Amino acid sequence: MTAGGVGPMATFHSGSKQIIRGLMQELIDRLVAKGKSPGYAPDASNFVATVIAFDAEAMKVELESMLLEAGGRILFHTMLADVSKENDTITSITICNKAGLSKLRAKVYVDASGDADLSFSAGVPCTFGRTEDGLSQPMAMMCKFSGVDTEKLRTAMINDEANFERMHRNIDLLKNSNYISIAQGFSREVALATERNELHIHRADIAFAECGRGGEFIVNATCILHYDATDPSDLSMAEIEGRKQVQELDHFFHKYIPGFEHAILTGSGSHIGIRSSRQIRGVYTLTQQDILENRTFDDVVCYCAYPVDIHSPADGHMQVVFPKHKLLASVPFSCMVTNEIANLIVTGRCISATFEAQAAVRISATVGAMGHAAGVAAAYVAKTGCAAKDVDIKAVQTTLLDQGAYLGL
Repeated sequence: MTAGGVGPMATFHSGSKQIIRGLMQELIDRLVAKGKSPGYAPDASNFVATVIAFDAEAMKVELESMLLEAGGRILFHTMLADVSKENDTITSITICNKAGLSKLRAKVYVDASGDADLSFSAGVPCTFGRTEDGLSQPMAMMCKFSGVDTEKLRTAMINDEANFERMHRNIDLLKNSNYISIAQGFSREVALATERNELHIHRADIAFAECGRGGEFIVNATCILHYDATDPSDLSMAEIEGRKQVQELDHFFHKYIPGFEHAILTGSGSHIGIRSSRQIRGVYTLTQQDILENRTFDDVVCYCAYPVDIHSPADGHMQVVFPKHKLLASVPFSCMVTNEIANLIVTGRCISATFEAQAAVRISATVGAMGHAAGVAAAYVAKTGCAAKDVDIKAVQTTLLDQGAYLGL
């Protein structure tokens, strides 16, 4: 949400019911109180229930402040270098930063790396990409424009039903909103620019969202295929390719998209956006069927209200599968712990899930709620000395509920 420039956040709601609360709601409350987020808005693209715009600079400060206020210590510009373990226990990790190499020791470790770096280094079995060929979803380089004529853009979308078919299922969400919460379309313009050899991005359309401040938009329209997010050379080349695509988009938006004629490209992500890479093999592996059947687990620690949203590793086109009844799937704690390492908890997009299920639970609001659960569980392990997979899940759930989380219990 900060280094990657990803936004808006989706989604805290299943229909009208709020299913992401707790620490994530505290974060939103702090931003809203300071005028740095307009709060929840209906998703004008008719994809999920709500989205939340936010000021990325303010988000950086709030995330830092919340951690520091809780007694946490931050080491920026630091990465994992090595892991030491005895039998099934991590004894220390080696980190690398401006001071060189140094060791850190803890009773319990939380892998929130996104790529399962700690888990993989500790010997936890991992999968990578989809089953048939090991390819992961394409990466994306987010970018931001300011000076957009919002009303000209809004009018163009309202008057062009064929180009914004999904949005016109309920166009009142766009007509009546104070800002453009999120939009997806302009497929005709994308096809034309591609045909004219002006655009070389594997996209059928473009997605963009107003940041909650007049005329400032986040654009999600790049597609960086066939790179491995865990390979340093690939990761570097992906960022280079992403910036090239952003330059093409700058030309494209100015020439083809109403309201962007005088807009200014103000920046791109300082880190490439990664949708998927490694997944741990945990005690339980979440499946697409679990998502589509709205399965509820006894060890639920958070919920997700997002469909199975796969950007094809082959051509970048979106493949979306919605549950038949409602968008509400639960994430069990058994997806966040392993059989191999006793003092390890895993959170974020690298939890134990199939390629398809991960495409639903990788979204910012959901992984934020996972992080809340991981922290509570880690505190329990540190206090009791039990193995992570053997925590008293009822005690963890009780603490989460006391801290305002939603567990459907």
